[in-house]
Amino acid sequence: MKIKFLPLILIFAAMVSCGNSGDNPDQSADLAKPEKDNQKISYAIATMIANQIKADSIDLDYDYFLLGLKNVIEGDSLMLSQEEMQEVMNKHQQKVMESQKAKMLEDQKKMQMADSVNKERGPKFLEENKKKPGVKVSASGLQFEALKEGSGKTPAKDEMIKVNIKGMFIDGTVFDDSEQRQKGGIEIPVSAPGLFLGLIEGFQMMKEGGKYRLVLPPEIGSGKEARPPFPANAVLIFEVELLEITGKAPAMNQQPGMQQAPPPPPGN
Repeated sequence: MKIKFLPLILIFAAMVSCGNSGDNPDQSADLAKPEKDNQKISYAIATMIANQIKADSIDLDYDYFLLGLKNVIEGDSLMLSQEEMQEVMNKHQQKVMESQKAKMLEDQKKMQMADSVNKERGPKFLEENKKKPGVKVSASGLQFEALKEGSGKTPAKDEMIKVNIKGMFIDGTVFDDSEQRQKGGIEIPVSAPGLFLGLIEGFQMMKEGGKYRLVLPPEIGSGKEARPPFPANAVLIFEVELLEITGKAPAMNQQPGMQQAPPPPPGN
């Protein structure tokens, strides 16, 4: 398993090569937005270090962290030898690997349990849901319900649409909510590569201004195999609000309808 871990001493050395303004690195309170190039590169490198520390779950001691920065930048004697630093780095990497392995095994266990539950609960949920007033079932098995009928146009397969969309498992757990990430709707092709077949079908049933509840069996949803975050045989529920048709979709090389998760909104 590959660990993305860049030893901090190498980053410190990079900071030295970028130059030093002579400012005391400990004096960081109440600083204005960086304007000079040396201020910007200093801040940028600091955020890179911070992101790496955060990603590797390092229990950081700020005093020694800042002291290490100061020692390298100012050419002071280091308090640890190269052998001691390499030893603690190796120890940390081993800890990260063990943590990642444990998490992977736990995730696999959860997926297996969810698969067992879905095989039992999924068909029962579909059978009960289709009997509810207002719910209709298409030839593909898509269950759809008009929460609000629209009065505009119906999108074609080759058009772009702007929608609000929320995805849930049958226990009500939300796995995606576009409004939480982007207000005013996300713009996607009706038959975008990666969209579930059930969504592509459902979009073309709606009219602008409408809101539908779509229930996708595994065959037209995430499939019968586990595809994190989707367990095997998952029945998926989507609430879709079709805001508008925005025009023709660009030409695409991939075939739509792959059983994968909907693409995230731009910028995510």
